[in-house]
Amino acid sequence: MAIGEDISQAFDEQRDQLPTLFTQSNGKIQEIDLALERAKKEREAVRVSKNQLSAEIDLQFQNLAQLLERTRQALLNDLASKVKSKEDALNQQIQCLTHDRYDIFTASRLLQTVSEEQNISRVLLLKKELSEQLTAPSKQKVQVEPVVTANLEFYSDQNVREMIPKHAVVLDGTSPNHCQLAGDGASQATPKMAATFTITAFAAEGKRRTLGGDQFKVEIKGDWQAVPTIQDNKDGSYEVKYVLPHNARGDGKLSVWLQDTLLPGCPKDFKISPFFTFGQKSAGFVVPQAPTPNVVIKNPGQAHEWALGSQVVSTPMEWKTRIDTLENNHWILFGVCLTVPASNDSYSHADTYGIANQNQTYSAGQNIGRQANSYAQGDMILCQLLDDRFVVRNETQNWTENVPIPTGRQWYPLFGLYGSGDGITLQW
Repeated sequence: MAIGEDISQAFDEQRDQLPTLFTQSNGKIQEIDLALERAKKEREAVRVSKNQLSAEIDLQFQNLAQLLERTRQALLNDLASKVKSKEDALNQQIQCLTHDRYDIFTASRLLQTVSEEQNISRVLLLKKELSEQLTAPSKQKVQVEPVVTANLEFYSDQNVREMIPKHAVVLDGTSPNHCQLAGDGASQATPKMAATFTITAFAAEGKRRTLGGDQFKVEIKGDWQAVPTIQDNKDGSYEVKYVLPHNARGDGKLSVWLQDTLLPGCPKDFKISPFFTFGQKSAGFVVPQAPTPNVVIKNPGQAHEWALGSQVVSTPMEWKTRIDTLENNHWILFGVCLTVPASNDSYSHADTYGIANQNQTYSAGQNIGRQANSYAQGDMILCQLLDDRFVVRNETQNWTENVPIPTGRQWYPLFGLYGSGDGITLQW
């Protein structure tokens, strides 16, 4: 009985402790729940922080990629600009060298002329002194007709530079006011084409001279200068020959002197004739033809057509064209070719070289790209045929492009049109 009571008492004690243990367990559970909740919040905070960090990294990566692209593009633009500047400088040097070649030739001819004139002046001075010495004792008028004695000979208008015999006197019977100029070359000429005119000497009474020896001087110039030569035909006529430089443009003046006296009407107006007009053309041009030979107008409708200069040209040579009409500022070609195109697609022929718009530069009929060129209605286009390249300069939009060409050849100026009613005019 005592054992049972002890067990009962122990059970009661344990039962009395259950509420306390239960309370303690609940407290532990609450602590665990709170810790779990804190862990969840911390995990969420970590997740949010990770997302923010990932977004920041992505943004920085995008910014870096944009910066790299901008840097790359700036470097490419800078390189392209330097290459273009260098190419323009080289083109300018080529043009300067080409022009210098003609300037050196002109200067050498001028120096030669000056040297000849100085020599002639010295001979004339010697002639004057000799004449004074011979005529001083008698003070008599020298006869116009030749008189031959044993020791003295009189000449009428013989060439002073050829007067070798001693005691020879030239009588100046030619009147500058009565001399005449004849021939187209006295009023106009074409660059790089030989031109001539004739000076005929007359005496004061209007009688044509029949002997040579007169000292004529000829000057032909504008913003350019020709270097004429004078051939004494020994019959009172003098043939003047010259070739205008390739860059002779605009009007000029022609002057002729006998000794230091200008001939009547000098200086006289002098015209530059264009080296070529439009020659052969494909079929798609307006009929009847345009009002002047330096204008071409294409028929309505879009199709490739071509027109050539009226004659072949050799280097160096340049010509200027105005774009009168260009449908939608579309396609046009300025170039050169070795033969007459066999089809309307002249730009694709194997011997065609030229510059079109829409990033088209043609070399031997192949588009090699280069820079994006453009033409527009009203543009003035200067074409230059140099020794080793063909150059196109859009003077209105201020860009220049060139394409290498074979050397030592003769070329047709080539003009390609496409748009409905497109038209161009040769300026010179």
